Amino acid sequence: MKGASPRPPLSPVGLALLVAMIGALLAASPLGAQQTPADQPLEERPRLQDMTDEQLRRYGFEWEVQSSLSGSAMAGVLALVPGSIFHGLGHFYLGDQSTGWSLIAAESLGLGLVGVGILMVAASDDSVLVEELGVGVVQIGGVLIGTSWLVDVLGSIRGSKDPLPDPVVYSELLRTEVGFRFVDSDDVEALNLLELRLDADLGFVQLGAAIDQDIQLQFQRLGALLSLKPVEGRNVHDYMLLRVKGERASFGEGSALKILDELQGVRTNNTLSRFDVSLEMSLDLGQIIDHMNNAINVLSVGVVFAQDVGKRAALPGRENKAIFVLEERVRFHISQRVVLEPYYIFSEATLVEPLAGGLGVFGVRTRILPSEGFEVFVDGTFGGGYAASTGLTWYLF
Repeated sequence: MKGASPRPPLSPVGLALLVAMIGALLAASPLGAQQTPADQPLEERPRLQDMTDEQLRRYGFEWEVQSSLSGSAMAGVLALVPGSIFHGLGHFYLGDQSTGWSLIAAESLGLGLVGVGILMVAASDDSVLVEELGVGVVQIGGVLIGTSWLVDVLGSIRGSKDPLPDPVVYSELLRTEVGFRFVDSDDVEALNLLELRLDADLGFVQLGAAIDQDIQLQFQRLGALLSLKPVEGRNVHDYMLLRVKGERASFGEGSALKILDELQGVRTNNTLSRFDVSLEMSLDLGQIIDHMNNAINVLSVGVVFAQDVGKRAALPGRENKAIFVLEERVRFHISQRVVLEPYYIFSEATLVEPLAGGLGVFGVRTRILPSEGFEVFVDGTFGGGYAASTGLTWYLF
C-alpha cells in the first residue's frame, strides 16, 4: 500500500482567503464581536468632551457644515433702525436666513404675549391679581422683543466668522463687591451711596448680604439673600435659580425725599420692608443661535411683597401690596477682558423711578477684568432720573 502523498502547501492567495474567513468567523462570534455604544455599560462610556471624532460618529453624532459670515456695519445699521420693527433684517442682509427667521419668530411671539397681557389688564375688572399677571405677561413679551432685536444688532455687526470670546468663569466660594453709587430721581434727592456686597457660593445653596449707606445718612438699605439652584444645564451659564430676598430700607428726616411734604400724614415712619421671591433663568444664547455662543441671557421674574410703602415700593407710606418684578440682562465679552451687560428692570422698588407705568429702567454695566479673580465695573441706569456707579469686585478662594 502506497503511503499518502504530502498535502501541497497553500498558495499565497489561498492563505489570504483562509485568514479572511477565520477573521470573519471570529468577528461574527460572541468572542470576536465588538461592543457597540448601546451595549456598553453607562459607567464605562467615555464623556462627550473626551471622545474623538470617530467615537462620536459611532455614537450617532453628525456634523453639519456651518456657514461663516463676516459681520457688516451696514447689516448692523439695518438691524438697528428698520430692524427695530422688522427683526432679523441684519441677518437676512448677511445671508443668514435661518437666524433671520428665528428672530422674526421671537418677535412675533413677543408681540403675541404683549397683546395677551394688554387684554388681561383691560379685562381685570379691578382684580389686582389679574392685573399684575397681565402686566407680567406684557413685560415678558417686551423682553423677548427687545432681546431678539439686540441679538440681531450684535450678531449682524460681528457675524459668525469671528465668534464671541469665551466668558471668563470664576469658580469662587466668596465674592466681595465694594462700590459708590450716585442716585437722583424724580422723587428722591441726590444720594451718595457706599455699597457693600458679600456672596457665598456653596454649590446648590448661595447666600448673600448687602448694605447701602448714604454718606449723609439720608438713606440706608440692608438686605439678605438665599438662593437655591435646583436645575443646571450643559455648562456653568445654563441654570435655573430660586431666589428669596429680604430688604429693609429707611430714609432720614432731611431732604432725601423730594415728595416729603406729600408723605406727611400718610406714613407711619420712614422705614419700609420688602420680601422678594423670584425665579432666575440663565441661558447661553448659542443653544438657540449658533454664532451667539457665549452671549449669556439672564432673566429673572418674581413677586415683591412690600410693607409700609407709598405710591411706589421704593418709598415709605402706609400701603401693603404685592407687585410683579422682572429683570433682564444680556452679558457678552466684547474682548477677552471686557464684558458688556445691558439690562432692563421693571419694578416699583427701584430708587430710580420707572419711565412710565409700562416701562421700567434701562442700564448698562461694563466690567473690566484686569487680572484673574478681580474686576472693575462702571454702571449707568436711567428712567425717571438716573444712577451712576463704579466699584471693585474680588472673587476669593
